[in-house]
Amino acid sequence: MTSSTAVPPTRLELADGLVGLPAARSFEVRPVPSGELIELVSLDDPDLGFVAAPADTVRAGYTSELVTAGFAAADTAVLVLLAVHGDPPMVTANLAGPLVVAPDGTGRQLVLEGTQFPLHERVGAAGQG
Repeated sequence: MTSSTAVPPTRLELADGLVGLPAARSFEVRPVPSGELIELVSLDDPDLGFVAAPADTVRAGYTSELVTAGFAAADTAVLVLLAVHGDPPMVTANLAGPLVVAPDGTGRQLVLEGTQFPLHERVGAAGQG
């Protein structure tokens, strides 16, 4: 997984919070040492946190798709939230609810509809059976 997408600054501010968690608005951004993942720790509720990845590391060209469709500006970082689902467990990315983050750390969570924006896109599925 590689990406040219910028990682957001050390703090992320979502004016409207997250879908289903409107009070979760401020996050500390902590890159995971591997460089592939980002930990988002809520400053509003320190017990709440997420693991995210730059969108293009999950699906090449995803950021460009959003820019072309008018959902994101060219200078934004696009992150997707990751989760573990299923039996056997697999890591999935939420392409239906990406975080679009401006260079100053302000952003919003999008709600996208359509089969091209799955809620549970398997991460690392290419070449696996």
